Amino acid sequence: MVADCHTHSLFSPDGTQSAREIIETAIEKGLSHIAITDHADLMTPDNFTGVDEKNIGAYISALTALKEEYKGRIYVCVGLEVGYTPQSEQAAKALVSGRYPEYVINSVHYVRGSDCYSKGHFMGQDKLTSYGYYLDAVKQSLNCAYRYDAVGHFGYIERCSPFDDSEMTFKEFSRPITDIFRTIIERGVILEVNTSVSGAPSSSLPSEKLLKIYYDMGGRKIATSSDAHLCRDIGRNFHRIQDMLKKIGFEYLTVKQDGKFKKLKF
Repeated sequence: MVADCHTHSLFSPDGTQSAREIIETAIEKGLSHIAITDHADLMTPDNFTGVDEKNIGAYISALTALKEEYKGRIYVCVGLEVGYTPQSEQAAKALVSGRYPEYVINSVHYVRGSDCYSKGHFMGQDKLTSYGYYLDAVKQSLNCAYRYDAVGHFGYIERCSPFDDSEMTFKEFSRPITDIFRTIIERGVILEVNTSVSGAPSSSLPSEKLLKIYYDMGGRKIATSSDAHLCRDIGRNFHRIQDMLKKIGFEYLTVKQDGKFKKLKF
């Protein structure tokens, strides 16, 4: 295992571990790079916020102090996971406008006013409709007003999907998936390989099949990401995922270090 580029500390509403505990666990597991990327879900209907304009200073101060303390032992990347919604774009832009956070994950959680991580989100919708709305939101997020370095857990809608066939397949959604991958590649940002897949039919988000399509389209920037909210989940299933990525043809991960993208062999 090399790098975990998506973890959550106590600055997240659903966090259970301190940033120091995350870093110590990452060292114990042999990682050379750990990104702490707490939630910044601004202006959401259920007030699931995390980091916002009131505590961004405290957040960055805490993480940069740890970054300096652990220098030489592990690279601590000061990150943020911004939850995209159309109404929060300008607030998110202000939040990430400085040198820090150095790594911004752009994720879609809320679609048409409700979180996809909820059975209630799907009420009155069939699969093609609900997944279509999600893919439209992801496409819209890629042209957001704020800067970002990675696209988070593409396929998130699968995790609480009530449908018997919950996989987001290329056969069903070839046009939007192609458009999304093309935009990611053209923008030169990272496609996250997220191993928090409880409820999803695949071992990663996006699935192996979709990662193969991304690779065949010329996509090379990927990052292994546990989305860990518990220390035990840091690096979750990375050995298996890295074997899968090698089989597809990927040779390296891409991380953010010292303000630049860096390739890490795995």
